[in-house]
Amino acid sequence: MDEQKNALNGLIRGILELLSDERLGQLNIRERAVMGRLARFMVPYYQGWDIDTDHERIGDDPKYLYVLPNGEPGEKPIIPDIIVHKLGVKENLLVVELKLHDNTNFALDLWKLTHMTRLAGMYAYMVGAHVVLNLRAQTITQALIYVDGSVNIELTDWFTAQIAR
Repeated sequence: MDEQKNALNGLIRGILELLSDERLGQLNIRERAVMGRLARFMVPYYQGWDIDTDHERIGDDPKYLYVLPNGEPGEKPIIPDIIVHKLGVKENLLVVELKLHDNTNFALDLWKLTHMTRLAGMYAYMVGAHVVLNLRAQTITQALIYVDGSVNIELTDWFTAQIAR
């Protein structure tokens, strides 16, 4: 669990820095802009790792999951919001799906995190995070931490406590 906590520390610091900017809650900033800003804040905490937003490729090929959101077999292209990985090799540390509090369409994000964090899966991210931000209130309204394809309650509670301090 310490490895997952270490992987999440840079995300926590980035979120705290993001939420400290009162201007963001006063503007009508949308998810992609917030996502890009958060990724920039995360960079100093992931030395030796690449951080990308909307990274829809694996090598030259589009990223796919080979199960549809309804559980049926098939191909569904995916575009994770933020990933911490090593470009060009299968070393995947953290995948983040970000929402603003007024967007409650979570189903696709949770499906992606389930499949992208499966250790025996195609991407095998060590840890995944679903984070819902309320910029006006400068808080997270929800967080779920995924390990090996499912929500890890202990890490979710730890993550939430770190943001709330």
